[in-house]
Amino acid sequence: MKGERSYALNSIGARWLPIDKYYFLLVMNRYIEFAQKDIRRLAQDGSLEVRFDDPSSPFYLPRICFMSRGSLPAYSKIRVMEAVMDAKTDLARTAIALEIYRIEKGSYPDNLAALVPGILEKVPEDLFNGKPLLYKLRGGDYLLYSVGPNRTDEGGAQTRDTSHYQDGDLIWGVPVGEGQPVGPGGAAPAAKAPARPPVRGKVKSPGSK
Repeated sequence: MKGERSYALNSIGARWLPIDKYYFLLVMNRYIEFAQKDIRRLAQDGSLEVRFDDPSSPFYLPRICFMSRGSLPAYSKIRVMEAVMDAKTDLARTAIALEIYRIEKGSYPDNLAALVPGILEKVPEDLFNGKPLLYKLRGGDYLLYSVGPNRTDEGGAQTRDTSHYQDGDLIWGVPVGEGQPVGPGGAAPAAKAPARPPVRGKVKSPGSK
């Protein structure tokens, strides 16, 4: 009985394993091409996530490919995570420029355009929609954010935050009440900024190449 069961499993495997292997190689070849595409264009088209279970997707794996279906979904959100990390880097670099401005001027600017051309070459761009990053003053502090992978402005709201990717907006904010309040509505002026040493060129703007 045991021998018959083993023979049956081997017989089934001999039929579906070549099919699974074929689709695995086919889909991986397409995924390698996908992985080389420009991240900003994919983000703005809403094409970052790969679907392996959608028959209309070029990455579709038939149900018979259960070994590939068990492993390849780990690749589905890799480019989403990449885009989120790039967007967070843009937010961090913009926050650095905002802090330089605050130290020099005594308050945060009314808008991001004030960072140009003194600190940045151009207004920072949101990776997910190609528009300027969103910036709002709130008291002596500010809220800076990207619309995130869903490309929807939710006013700086986060609907889910994980270590891999995030729904809702991607936020860089200075919490109200922490540190010395400065700027519009702030109680204390910033310390006088030290003279900035001359530099060659300007800080490269987030999103520029």
